Amino acid sequence: VTLHPFHARAYYFLGKIQAEKEHHKQALKALNRAQDLAPQQADVLQERSNVNRMLGNLDDADDDQKRAIQLKS
Repeated sequence: VTLHPFHARAYYFLGKIQAEKEHHKQALKALNRAQDLAPQQADVLQERSNVNRMLGNLDDADDDQKRAIQLKS
């Protein structure tokens, strides 16, 4: 991320790693950045939905899930 501050995939994978470590707030921050850089990536939205659900942000989780499904169709 330091070398490529505008690389959405790097933020996505950082978010996934943070989520696996149960660092959900840091994961959400990374996934938000990934989403800002690549708003049409369904996998980013899906992962962010999972993290939002873990944080209890159920409305945000549902919104991300719905958007991810739309992008996949």
